[in-house]
Amino acid sequence: FLAGAYLTWFEVINIGSAQRVLWAGPSKGPSVSGYWGAFMYFLGAVLFEVAVVTAVIAPLLDMSGATTSIVGEWLPQVGGGVCFTIAALIEIHHNHEATTKHRVWWLCQWYLWGS
Repeated sequence: FLAGAYLTWFEVINIGSAQRVLWAGPSKGPSVSGYWGAFMYFLGAVLFEVAVVTAVIAPLLDMSGATTSIVGEWLPQVGGGVCFTIAALIEIHHNHEATTKHRVWWLCQWYLWGS
C-alpha cells in the first residue's frame, strides 16, 4: 500500500521530466493539484503504516499503554484518514468539469466515500 502510494506520487513528480527524481517540491509536477493530491495519499499511507507498525511492535516490546495507543496508533490513523479525505477533495476539485457521465467523476466520488 505504501509502495503504491509512493509510486503514484513518483509518477506525478516525474511527468514530463527528462531526468527522474525520487523527491521533489510542488514546482516539479505538471499541476499543483496533481502534486498535492498524490502527496496527500502518500502521506496518509505513511501515517497508516506508523499505526500498523506500532500496533505490531508495541506489545512485543511491552510498550502497550494509553500513550502508545493514542500517539502511536490513534493519531496516525486519524491523520492518515484526514490526508486521504483531503486528497480526495483535491481530486474532485482537479476534475471539477467531470459529470456523472465521466468515469473520473465516479472514481473521485469513490475516493471520497472511501476516505
